[in-house]
Amino acid sequence: MKTFIIMIILMLQTNVLPQNNFKEMDKLLNDAYKMDIFSGVVLIADKENVQYLKAFGNSDYDTQSPNVTDTKFNIGSIGKLFTQILITQLIQEGRLKQSDNLEKVYPIYKNENDKKITVKLLLTFSAGLGDYFRIDEFNQNPEKYIKIADLISAISKEPLLYEPGSSNEYSNSSYVVLGGIIEKITGKSYLEN
Repeated sequence: MKTFIIMIILMLQTNVLPQNNFKEMDKLLNDAYKMDIFSGVVLIADKENVQYLKAFGNSDYDTQSPNVTDTKFNIGSIGKLFTQILITQLIQEGRLKQSDNLEKVYPIYKNENDKKITVKLLLTFSAGLGDYFRIDEFNQNPEKYIKIADLISAISKEPLLYEPGSSNEYSNSSYVVLGGIIEKITGKSYLEN
């Protein structure tokens, strides 16, 4: 939450700063870094020019490696938002329904679970799937799980945590399955969508 607040302040701050005078911006971001509520790269540009580009903090806290302006960040769960958008677009296009189950659109279990798990349950973390980050097979060799199909093979071997629709638990695996649905319906890799 604190990082979000900093970002709003940054957006407001850029509107009141004289163009190309970013001393106050530097102070604000350095102070935020010192309070341990911001670490990252800030870019402010207009249509033609980069007005401000500066890195703050560390890209790796364990090694104290500093961020640089071309640091590659793991976007983490922001990817779920893109997945939700793609699924919503497929629904709006009439190519998918929230009520569609895995048996119809993307069977992964080849049993009763495919009938019980719907797109809506996957979207709302209510499908009973766990988290592939907790699967030993994944953790032992994560480099083997680059494609969605690779992750699905590990996910489909895991038992459900609860009866689909009976509970709710955050699940990275649910969104991998949604990614698989997107790939199957569009005929393109997730990255191409």
